[in-house]
Amino acid sequence: SNQRTTGTRTSASSSTLTVTMSRTAISQPSTSHSATTTGSSALRSGDRLFLRGHTGKQLGYDEADGAVRANSSAKGDREAWIVEKNVEGQGGGDDIIRDGDSVFVQAETGAWLATSDKKVHASSSLSSRGGFTIEAVNSLAKELPITSGDSIRLRTEGENQRRLSVQGSAVHSSWDNAGCWE
Repeated sequence: SNQRTTGTRTSASSSTLTVTMSRTAISQPSTSHSATTTGSSALRSGDRLFLRGHTGKQLGYDEADGAVRANSSAKGDREAWIVEKNVEGQGGGDDIIRDGDSVFVQAETGAWLATSDKKVHASSSLSSRGGFTIEAVNSLAKELPITSGDSIRLRTEGENQRRLSVQGSAVHSSWDNAGCWE
């Protein structure tokens, strides 16, 4: 396992998400790697993952109302997400997801993670999908591949650039700073 430490203790923050990967059920197989042949623990475009908030609950998508909430300890299909690297404008490159990369996040149902008016939801409309910059929380992890167990932040792209945060079970994008609570 790739352990990254800074030598200083950081407190849990509302925008810190912990990545857990599952390569056993990738809904959109990648042609560049397979679950059985890759030895790397790096997160790759097309990988299935789970995002756990600082509350210990998994981020999940409710198909009934499109809401994204952190209210389940389960790691089922409703809590599973597929990460896709946004290679547009990045000159292609490999499929490994690194700190600072632009990504799209899709629910197992096909709905895309998006934000609107500081609310986080999932939408089936490709045009409304949100782009996010993935940020490693640990300063020593900058530009390194994201791996299972890493703490990350997802920052919206575009004009406002707010980080996804969890308060209780609500998931929102209200703040642009990355301090103790973000």
